[in-house]
Amino acid sequence: MTIPGILAYLAVLTIAEAFRLRIRGRFETAPTAHAVGLALAVSVTTPQGPIQLTATHIAALVLISQLLAIPFLWVTRARGERHELLADSALRLFTVTAVAILVRELPLLHGNHVVDMTLTWPGWRRAIVLMSAIGFILSIEAPFRVWLYHRLMRVDALNSHTSDARIPLALSVVVVASSASLALAQEAIGLAALPLGLVPLVATQIAVLHQARVHRAQRQSVRALSKLPEIAGLLPRGHGTSVARLSVAIAQEMGLTAREISHLETAALLHDLGQVVLRRPIPSGATVLAAPADQEHLAATGASIVDHIGRLNAVTDTLAAQAVPYYQLVQNRARIPQTSRVLKVANAYVDYVGGTLADADNDAHNEAMERIYLGLGYEYDPKAVAALETVLDRSGYGTQPINHSNTHTPTNTEPKHPSKIRGVTRARRGRAPHARRHSHTDHDHVATGNGAAHRD
Repeated sequence: MTIPGILAYLAVLTIAEAFRLRIRGRFETAPTAHAVGLALAVSVTTPQGPIQLTATHIAALVLISQLLAIPFLWVTRARGERHELLADSALRLFTVTAVAILVRELPLLHGNHVVDMTLTWPGWRRAIVLMSAIGFILSIEAPFRVWLYHRLMRVDALNSHTSDARIPLALSVVVVASSASLALAQEAIGLAALPLGLVPLVATQIAVLHQARVHRAQRQSVRALSKLPEIAGLLPRGHGTSVARLSVAIAQEMGLTAREISHLETAALLHDLGQVVLRRPIPSGATVLAAPADQEHLAATGASIVDHIGRLNAVTDTLAAQAVPYYQLVQNRARIPQTSRVLKVANAYVDYVGGTLADADNDAHNEAMERIYLGLGYEYDPKAVAALETVLDRSGYGTQPINHSNTHTPTNTEPKHPSKIRGVTRARRGRAPHARRHSHTDHDHVATGNGAAHRD
């Protein structure tokens, strides 16, 4: 490659390093720079002649471009973000170098390298081989990126719903395809392939950034709406956040997907939004104390409010079904999303312990688990309850024995751990305490165990 060609690549790489993809909750990266570096690693020739570059030369070129871009990036990043910046640059340097070694210097069949073996192949076959080589190295890099993401961003199970630290899948596919096609196009049109070949990737990156901004604005709207019942005095401060954190932890324990967990977290933040129609609040905002029909009415009201936000269909479905008893799924094949079943369990626990996780001392925990186990299999999904118990055990609850004086089991007065209360559920036929309350038919107020909460 000529000096002008090397300088052109250096300029494009430096600019691409500065044009980075920053999405909240994901590892910062520079996909355009990634694609250009990978294209250089698998390029063989140009109209001006063969590209006589070794893996060391290519790694040095990428490193120089990163060093040129780092001063600009350094002053535009907070101190806590600089470690993430350096880690991403190191990973990209590793990926480009590894691909260059694999296709240029690693002897394969009869001592030939990949670039030599495929030089006379049809374009489509070469593209498949090059994309396979790039994809192979990226698959090796991915676990390191995830590990660094958890180390640097200090992801906590109760504070984050995603363990995916890679760039979005669609963008990853574009990076692989763009780098291979750029290398092949360069053989025909030379350096003109750089601006032409990068247009799809740049357009995709801009679209992803726009989508991220829309999603961020939507999240801000959700956060604002979730605070309305608390500001109005209908709920204890921090109730929505407590339910959301616990719901996420339960969902992670049950193995729900990142998308399902994201929808569940949003639904949990908004699960009590229906209470804004009440003229007289439910005591402590505990919907678990309301009659079943009124719980479903409040859930439907909240779902209808959220439905006006738009683009939250999965969240609306979760909210609408959050008050439906679990037995409806078993006996009547009712459609109850798994996220709704998780939300029902998490909300019941937080309501029973006093409204927030901060209120969950051992006594409150034991009483809450007793009530939940009384509804096991009738009101609550047993799998969600088991996941709740696992999450809470890791938090240190459940270490004190439970008082069974109110569980109608006089033949056995020995204290038991919450996990041994399942027999009580069968004795009570799975009926939760609030399942026996009746809803008033005039719908002027919500019946609770401690009074009435009027609604418009």
